[in-house]
Amino acid sequence: MFKTCTLALKKSWKNMHLVTPGSAKGEQKKDNSEHLREVGLGRDIGAPTTKNWKGGGGGVGSIHLERRSEEHGTLVAAHVFRSWPPDGHRRAYQNALTNSVHQYLATTAQGGDDRCRLWSGQLSQKATAELSQLGVELHVSEAVQQLTWWLVGSRLASVDAAWAFTQLQHVQSALALDAYQEDDVHELLHSLTLYIYSQIKRLKSLHSAFPSSAGSQSSRQLTYTLRTLQNLQSHRATRQLLDQVGQPVVHEDVVAALQRHAQDWWTGVLQASQNQKTKEEQLHVTVEVASMVLTLLEQDSKFYDDVFKKEMRVSHTAISYQEVSSRLADSVRSLLTPASFSNQEEQLKLSVVEDFSMGSPLWSLYKNLGHIHSFGEHLGGQGTCGPTRVHSYLGYFMGSVATWLTHTQHSTHLLIQEALLQDTLHSDVPAGSQSPSLQELLRAFVKVQKWWEELAWPEAETCGVLLVLVLETLCSLATTYCQRLTDVSSSSPPTPLDFKSICFDVMFCIHLASMSRAVEEVKQLTDELWLDKVLEKVRRCSNSGAASQVKTTVETLISSVTHNLETLLDQVIEKNIDMVKLRLSNAVQRVCEEGSIVPLVDQVLHPTLALLQEHLPASISQHFLLRLWDALLVIYMVTVAEKSEKKPTNHFSDVYCLLESTFHLFTDYGNLDPQAVRTPGYISLLEQLEEQRVPTVILITQYYEARYLEQTQHHLPTTAHILVRMFFSQPGRLTVRVFEARDMALVKSRCSSRSQPQYFVIVQVVPHEMFPSAAVCRTWATKEYPASFYETFEFPSGVVTSESSGLLQLILMHRGSCGGTFLGEALMPLAAVPYVDSPEVQNTCLRMTAPNFQPGYKSLILLQSRTEDELAMSFIKMIERQHPEVKNIKTKGERYYKKQ
Repeated sequence: MFKTCTLALKKSWKNMHLVTPGSAKGEQKKDNSEHLREVGLGRDIGAPTTKNWKGGGGGVGSIHLERRSEEHGTLVAAHVFRSWPPDGHRRAYQNALTNSVHQYLATTAQGGDDRCRLWSGQLSQKATAELSQLGVELHVSEAVQQLTWWLVGSRLASVDAAWAFTQLQHVQSALALDAYQEDDVHELLHSLTLYIYSQIKRLKSLHSAFPSSAGSQSSRQLTYTLRTLQNLQSHRATRQLLDQVGQPVVHEDVVAALQRHAQDWWTGVLQASQNQKTKEEQLHVTVEVASMVLTLLEQDSKFYDDVFKKEMRVSHTAISYQEVSSRLADSVRSLLTPASFSNQEEQLKLSVVEDFSMGSPLWSLYKNLGHIHSFGEHLGGQGTCGPTRVHSYLGYFMGSVATWLTHTQHSTHLLIQEALLQDTLHSDVPAGSQSPSLQELLRAFVKVQKWWEELAWPEAETCGVLLVLVLETLCSLATTYCQRLTDVSSSSPPTPLDFKSICFDVMFCIHLASMSRAVEEVKQLTDELWLDKVLEKVRRCSNSGAASQVKTTVETLISSVTHNLETLLDQVIEKNIDMVKLRLSNAVQRVCEEGSIVPLVDQVLHPTLALLQEHLPASISQHFLLRLWDALLVIYMVTVAEKSEKKPTNHFSDVYCLLESTFHLFTDYGNLDPQAVRTPGYISLLEQLEEQRVPTVILITQYYEARYLEQTQHHLPTTAHILVRMFFSQPGRLTVRVFEARDMALVKSRCSSRSQPQYFVIVQVVPHEMFPSAAVCRTWATKEYPASFYETFEFPSGVVTSESSGLLQLILMHRGSCGGTFLGEALMPLAAVPYVDSPEVQNTCLRMTAPNFQPGYKSLILLQSRTEDELAMSFIKMIERQHPEVKNIKTKGERYYKKQ
């Protein structure tokens, strides 16, 4: 940046001598240099040596800059005095001014006056008057006098920067007006280069040259120093003068000086951490240094930044931050190395450098670096900080995150394993409390969630990756915990098959509740780990694709793990229900044999529901009761279907009562939704039991009532009409008169005989089982058409009554050579038959129909299924004699009712 003097300038130094009037050359050279050192004129302009130079982070350009700067400074310092003219009026004035300044500074120093530290161009009144008179006598112009004051004052180390700035402005004004001769200009140039060099050298030791402890006075000196340097650069006259010797832009010199200062300063600060032998010692020292760095940066930012930004448009804090962040990143990189575990014992032990738990030294280092990183981001947001390396520390801590999560996972597994042993030893856990193993799992979840919240990973690019890693760790813990609970439940012996005891024990309920709680914790992980905030942080980096990918990965992971855990939970429920199915089945068989359902309901099912509701949360309790309800339905179905034809109807009544009692127990006491309990299986079983528990006589009656209903609804074709009169002549004495039958439909005969058919009517009271003493009557056969009978039949007293639920049946038959053929039947309920003195007694024409066995009759299907019931089989055989097609109604009817 500084360049060697031009050839013309070198020639101007030729033949010049460092002397004052009336003195020898060599002696004067020595006297002048010593004198200048005494008064402070040469204190900061001595040439630096190579011993004072140190390389740093300023790059190749800054190293080259400093070497050329010091070479130029050496050249200027060696020849500065030779640039003075051997005699002349200005030289005499300058010597007088120098002596006056020396006397003034010596006098104020002896008097203890602080003004000796910063000379602001003041002299005693006597010295000022003498200098003024000397200038008049020597005919030294005002401009030359101002130049002389600048030449003397600018070389003082203790000069007031504000006075130097003002004095420079006077010189620049005269220079712009071409008020100086060539020799004056040459010496001004030399003084300017010396001033720049001396001030740049002071900036290289910024904290000692302008200490913040000096407060506003130091800030004022720094402000005017930078303002003077900037004025040298911005003023056209001085800039042109400096360009003659290749003086570079002052701003570049200032930046290079600050970089050099940052290197030297932070080298001293961080030296302590580099002298430690072990990593543990390095870590502790680095934590202290990182904490101190932020304090120093904040202090420098408050004191120096405003001045440098205002005067030079450069951030001293940004330059300092770049240097220290690079050095800290190197220190962290050397400390943090990825840990690899070869066995479980190593996974349970962490060194101080690997322990990334909250409050550990490594955690403190991470937090301190995070504060420094935030400080740097604030600088970057102001547009004054270039690329830094402090963000690279996050990459080193990613290994620490993985190591700590792995350690937490394995240590929690061990704690859960020990807690499971306590679960089995302490089965008397109060209702609503948590088992020791579940407490360990929840403690680990809270620990990791709090750790993640406090971690506050600042880097958006990797924040989603770490979130997935944390989720995988917690999901793995929950999955392993549930699997171990499943193994414990499977390995525990089943409950003894005692008829009058509950189905499940307390420990099973506790394990089931723990698994359910683990599932719920996994479902809430996205909220507990602040997924939305992480996604928003990623989106703010203009990376919506990465945010979508993180969201998809997290949702897929949670969904998959939740599904697996719920499946595992269902398997545990199903397996334990299967273990008690045999016991429940035996209990159902026994209560049905004994004819009392009270032991099963009150001593088994009710206590079981009470235990489940006491130790299980509401959601899993409802789920479990539904599964248990389905299992009981299967047991009841098997009980009904297993050789049902050999069981009496009271057996089905007992099962029906048991089913209804179980239904009310599960809905009323178990709080199950009745609509959820009314499954198709339950409805089907209920209907089946309702049918199976109906007595055979009632089923036969239902058949005849169905036939009577078909007769009244007219949806079956009419096969004939019969004219009758029926009445009760006295209570219990029924009289039936059959007059004639007509409108008989053509019936295909079962034989090929050409003989004319004969018609007859069968009159009887049905069902026969309700009226065992009632006779079956039949008219004489006739070949007439219409068939006329005019016969009367009486049923004696006590056989039937008007209040009976039976029916009067009239069957029209025709007989050929191959036997009788059914033509139709008519039915009349006995309750509808009037008494003899009733005006309703009159001749009645009844419509006769044939049974429709195509869809079938439900009562007949049930009767056919009772193969061990003699009464049912006798009735079916009677129907089959009249209607041979009735043999197929069972399969046809089943399809019909199933379709309905």
